[in-house]
Parts: sequence; structure tokens; C-alpha cells
Amino acid sequence: MAAEERPWLWVVYILTVGLPIGLTVLFCWPKKSDDDYVYKKVDPPKPDVEEEEEEDDEERRRKKKRRRGEGRPSS
Repeated sequence: MAAEERPWLWVVYILTVGLPIGLTVLFCWPKKSDDDYVYKKVDPPKPDVEEEEEEDDEERRRKKKRRRGEGRPSS
């Protein structure tokens, strides 16, 4: 057998088999601790702006009617 004549081949065999297995385990199943997680800061929820926009739209419509004279009662 070749390994009996050349003992340094055992190093080559171990690296050939062990290195891919070791790298696979290292990158596919990394060790994670609780300290590694960084939590994203979240802004407090804000009310929807749609309500304010609807009120603004109603105000604009009323002002336009007043300018045109549509808001006045006829006598």
C-alpha cells in the first residue's frame, strides 16, 4: 500500500476528507449565541394620515362652495 511506503500521504488523505467536511459543518451550521443577535429599533406606531387628508379635502370643498356662492341659501 502507498501509505505504508510514504507516511506523509496520511496527512494528504486526512486533509482531502476532513477539510471539506469541516468547512461544510462550519459554514452550514455555525454556532450562534444570544449575544450575536442585533435587534432592529422600531419606531412607535403612528395614526394613519388618511383621516387628516379627508378632513382637509372636506375643508377645501367647503371653501370652494363659499367662493362660488353655492353655500348661501337663496332668498
